[in-house]
Amino acid sequence: MRSLWIAPILMLAVTGCDFGAVDGLSGGGVVLDPHAPARPQLAALVAQGAIAEADVNRDGIVDIRDLILVAQSFGQIVEIPPAAVDIVDVQLRVTEKNDTWWRQAWRVTLRNNSPDTVSVDLGVEFQDADGFIVDADTEYGLSLESGAAETFTGFGLVSMPWAETVAGGAAAVAVRGDTPDGDGPAPGDIDIVDLAVRVTEKNNTWWRFAWQLTLVNDVDRALVFGATVEFQDGDGFIVDVGNDYGLQLADRETRTFAGFALVRMPSAETVALYAATIR
Repeated sequence: MRSLWIAPILMLAVTGCDFGAVDGLSGGGVVLDPHAPARPQLAALVAQGAIAEADVNRDGIVDIRDLILVAQSFGQIVEIPPAAVDIVDVQLRVTEKNDTWWRQAWRVTLRNNSPDTVSVDLGVEFQDADGFIVDADTEYGLSLESGAAETFTGFGLVSMPWAETVAGGAAAVAVRGDTPDGDGPAPGDIDIVDLAVRVTEKNNTWWRFAWQLTLVNDVDRALVFGATVEFQDGDGFIVDVGNDYGLQLADRETRTFAGFALVRMPSAETVALYAATIR
């Protein structure tokens, strides 16, 4: 990448100097546009002795995006690095049916954009027409070579009659050893926009409570956090909870997260209210 010789020179002289509101650099986050015009203001200020901050886009971390922004400011055209692993395609097919369960077979194609072989955990969700999770299947420790696109296969046995509600699928990957970029939220950093809950499966042992949680990041930095969804009785006492960890929101991003919890019977029948907390 042509930009990498510039940025380290600036980064070595970090003192936290504030050089004022230069093309949106002061205060809020900056949208990285690989085709943005040159920003000569930064070059002019550096020529006058200003020292650029390492965290150029003020998102709370120092990473490759700061280097890209500096390079763009000097007129170079660079591309934003892709995600380490992309989900290229997700396909589902029912390959077996009986009165007890349906076999939901899946094929997921992943592409490794990183320079190293990676190990990933792959989760496949079987969703109803509204995106609530009916069931899920997870494969751990899949190996993907650098630059390779590979198709992985598997299946889940979805209980009847809930199997008939499956209308689509989604996939998520987590790269092992990859630490999410971002800080933990402070009170007020994240707003809960909406929480929707639906029972997508029942049996004599447990009920599956699927949830969708819509959140908005109110600050100009990336956040990494956990969420807890509470399943309460009619008086607001907690019957059970569902937890999700390592969730991420880019600065000012709004996103809907999905998950589920298996609440044991007969307690599941007492669930009447729902609440969510962010930590």
